[in-house]
Amino acid sequence: MRELQHKQLADYADVTMGQSPESDLCNTEGRGLPFLQGSAEFGRRHPESSIYCHPPLRTAKKEAVLISVRAPVGSMNYADQDYCIGRGLGAFKAKPGLSNTVFLKHAVELNSNFLQQRSQGSTFAAVSTSDVRAVPIPAFDFPVQKKIAIILSTIDTAIEQTEALIEK
Repeated sequence: MRELQHKQLADYADVTMGQSPESDLCNTEGRGLPFLQGSAEFGRRHPESSIYCHPPLRTAKKEAVLISVRAPVGSMNYADQDYCIGRGLGAFKAKPGLSNTVFLKHAVELNSNFLQQRSQGSTFAAVSTSDVRAVPIPAFDFPVQKKIAIILSTIDTAIEQTEALIEK
């Protein structure tokens, strides 16, 4: 049996790491893009922010995966709109025609131990840009990734619906 080959996340996705803006660029009046500092603003599927940044320094594009690069390393959410991202976050989005973002999110979750093993820091755990870019991703071609993503999306939806029922 042939061993499954892997590539790095950066081979399949555009990876952006956040940068903290100066406080005078932040506001609560809705000017600019919603600003996310870290995973504290993560919701069940999408983040919620009450702070904005103008002009935004680093952005996560709509439909990208937001990933926490500081404690807790590896938590993820989907960007339901463009966001300005601070130092506690990174973002990745599949390169068009080459990969599928939903597939990549699940592949990163599958390899969360990769980031956990690389997290370091005296005050709190953190990973670097090169760590995120190097997360191993199974080397499936684009049509296979899309099929896997459809199945995983169906499962995600069922889980979300079940959790919503339990909350009620």
